[in-house]
Amino acid sequence: MTYNWSSFALGFLLALREGVEASLVAGIILVYLSRLDAAPGALCWYGVAAAAALSLAVAVVLERFRISEDGFEGCCSLWLPCS
Repeated sequence: MTYNWSSFALGFLLALREGVEASLVAGIILVYLSRLDAAPGALCWYGVAAAAALSLAVAVVLERFRISEDGFEGCCSLWLPCS
């Protein structure tokens, strides 16, 4: 069994970049709330956990029903003008 390490490395770097970006956004929100003297508390972390869970759930659904990236983008382009 051979592994395609270049594909693995690209996927890993993409996931790492997205994780860093998400942590940067959460950090910016926490700093903003602390400067407003609003206690960020657990609600901010609940939001981060909910976003991660929703992202994982969407990935599972897309993989389970074998929806391609093009199909997903097509559904989104039809749905977004309605909102």
